[in-house]
Amino acid sequence: MPLTLITGPANAAKAGAVLERFREALERAGSARLPAPEPLLVVPTSADVEPYQRELAAAGLVFGAEVVTFARLLRRIGERAGYTGRPLGDVACERVVDAVVGAAELRVLAASAATPGFARAAGRFFAELQRGLVTPERFTAGVRRWAAEADAPPGRRAYVEEVAGLYAAYHRRLARLERVDAEGFAWGALDALRADPASWDARPVFLYGFDDLTPAQQDAVEALVRACGAPVTLSLTYEPGRAAFAARAATVQTLRPLADAVLELPERAEHYAPAARPALHRLERELFDPAGAPVAPNGAVRLLEAGGERAEAELVGAALLELVRQGAAPGELAVLLRTAEEAPLLVQTLEGYGLPVERDERVPLPRTRLGAGLLAFGRAALAAGTAADVLTWLRTPGKLAAPGPVDVLERDVRRREARDARAAVRLWGAPLPELVALRAAAAGDVGGFVDVLLAELEAIWTAPHVRRAEVLGPAAHADALVAAAVRATAGELRGLAAADPALRPGPAAVLEALAGLEVRLGGGAGTGVLLADPLAVRARRFRAVVVCGLQDGAFPRHASAEPFLDDADRRSLARSTGIVLRLHEDGLAEERYRFYSAVSRAQEVLMLAFRASDEEGEPQLRSPFVDDVRDLFTDELWTGRGRRLLAELTWPPAQAPTPLELRRAQAAAL
Repeated sequence: MPLTLITGPANAAKAGAVLERFREALERAGSARLPAPEPLLVVPTSADVEPYQRELAAAGLVFGAEVVTFARLLRRIGERAGYTGRPLGDVACERVVDAVVGAAELRVLAASAATPGFARAAGRFFAELQRGLVTPERFTAGVRRWAAEADAPPGRRAYVEEVAGLYAAYHRRLARLERVDAEGFAWGALDALRADPASWDARPVFLYGFDDLTPAQQDAVEALVRACGAPVTLSLTYEPGRAAFAARAATVQTLRPLADAVLELPERAEHYAPAARPALHRLERELFDPAGAPVAPNGAVRLLEAGGERAEAELVGAALLELVRQGAAPGELAVLLRTAEEAPLLVQTLEGYGLPVERDERVPLPRTRLGAGLLAFGRAALAAGTAADVLTWLRTPGKLAAPGPVDVLERDVRRREARDARAAVRLWGAPLPELVALRAAAAGDVGGFVDVLLAELEAIWTAPHVRRAEVLGPAAHADALVAAAVRATAGELRGLAAADPALRPGPAAVLEALAGLEVRLGGGAGTGVLLADPLAVRARRFRAVVVCGLQDGAFPRHASAEPFLDDADRRSLARSTGIVLRLHEDGLAEERYRFYSAVSRAQEVLMLAFRASDEEGEPQLRSPFVDDVRDLFTDELWTGRGRRLLAELTWPPAQAPTPLELRRAQAAAL
């Protein structure tokens, strides 16, 4: 069983161990005497592909050094094994679930099914069952047996019958469409590989940067090793006995029996800057497991306390700007967020301080500048369109050359108290042919509506770059990713409508589907301050890292109940049927690992930002993780914290981070 499992804490040189083995496999592949299949390096996300390609190229590994995501690995497996399943995207699957719910005759779930978000929650639950290899037949039989138990509540049978019926109907609808969802594609491709293991030709596979493996990913490793005899090298961040890694213990223990070699790498500290090494290495080694006397933070670990979100963003911006003035490049700095809700204010503040920003996270389409403008354009064409929709559309960067006319329109809208989109168009005083075309298309075939929507999308995002031959900056690169995601989703919706007219969405449904789209923003030039989720940077290092939003309930995030089966039901179901589903109350271990991933990425400076109050002055509790860090250091960490309170509308003149802030401070002092 040719699996090599490499484990160790963060910064234990796991990347070097994997890439050294990758280099050896590449040399064997190029050997004229004993040729072998070319190796494949698999990384977690598309944003990881380019950095590793650059790293391999810098090491002289150019020809034959292929880097792919796990999704691409599955497609390669499917192609080689002759699997012909065609996966649907997330938005298209949600559309299928919506149709299934709408067609179902529900009694127990009728009221819930009528509420917004039901179909999305059902889709997530179906995906969870799929990932656990729970077929509709197994689920139906299991929940019926569970509901028939003597101590089962009276209404359980009717409830689980409807849930199981929806899951089975979802699978039947996919079968009629001759499509599969992402989870179904994974299992289908791996089953095809087991049926024809020689098709893989024992090609070596190296997996790096994964903090954990899903059931499908574990199954892929097992199929490649056991069925195909392919050499697989896998690295995971793990160290036995530590609280920070408790969430990863099950995965490592599941894989150990498959491995014929387990390489446990020790901790290393040389990548930290010398002055920061004692503090940052202590933090990595003893987070959640303090031992020994506290040490001085020595400026390497800092706390930032703010009164409200804006004050927090300003504190972070000022701290990063000071590091840039001391010689750090913006691309060497990272701001890590547990949730994306705080990102827009941070982006606005950092850019206002003159810092370029890049984002590497999954963002809902309405929270992107291009997506918000496109959806506003679509809403403005419908009967419920508002004047605010027209203003948002016209203010989308790239739509107009100058903002002056929109400022005038906004003034007139406010003065006249205009509410609907048609009133705003009249106040504009000139034809808006794009809006006229979209309104006409909305009254006809949905395909025409989508065509006009996409034409406006392309016109807006490409306008600033026509005949410029420029390298896209962070904001423009994000627009390009948004445009690509919208085009792909529109194609999915068209394909569904062609395959099943009952799934043809109306204009409002198209906009609703697009509003639910999440776009991964990442893979920029690496020249701006990076905003990302902690797990998005688990294989990268930065000169300085700021972890924001460290509030109790936000990071760590409190466990939330699953709407279809709560944790008590899941335990009972597992005992009765052997159907094991994840328990949502187990979230603290996962949150600890995420925080460990965040704080272990800094080489010189780590800053932890939290809020003492909200924007209304109501007190807020800081994250217990802040106190976990305080336990490791002397009181200097707390007494030396940076502070910006809610009442501080301007900076003290000596601390003003920018000339504009200095002028404001001087004006306030008059």
